[in-house]
Amino acid sequence: MLEYYSSNSKMSFQHDSSTDNDSDYNDRDPDPGRQVIEKNIRNRLQRIADYTKDELNKVLKRVDKVCNQISFLFIFLFKIFF
Repeated sequence: MLEYYSSNSKMSFQHDSSTDNDSDYNDRDPDPGRQVIEKNIRNRLQRIADYTKDELNKVLKRVDKVCNQISFLFIFLFKIFF
């Protein structure tokens, strides 16, 4: 709030911040760019997590395939030798 104080016919203005009640100004984020940055960071981290999950699933499928082949090989060798 800006108030005028008369002092020996000189004009002076004083800003009193304790009486500011502009709710639109106070409700706003002081750094609106931070929200955009945080959203971009969350999206990037989610993409990294999704990519990592996909890669781990690919590795798991390969490991499962190798384990199945090894078990079939042992079964085959067991039938031949015993």
